[in-house]
Amino acid sequence: MTDARKTILDILKKAYQIEVDGYTFYSMAADRSDKPAVQELFDKLAHDEVEHKAYLKGVMRNFD
Repeated sequence: MTDARKTILDILKKAYQIEVDGYTFYSMAADRSDKPAVQELFDKLAHDEVEHKAYLKGVMRNFD
């Protein structure tokens, strides 16, 4: 594997981990909120992170 290829894969893996961390944060924030509108907002953000993870997984699979 070339250095450039390894660097790109490392960046994609870090981006994926950021999405995992974001999902965890938003899910916990939704669970801890006592206001339905706030719960809905954080649930939506958590769902967005799931979509981002799926996208990045596809990029990594096609790149690798």
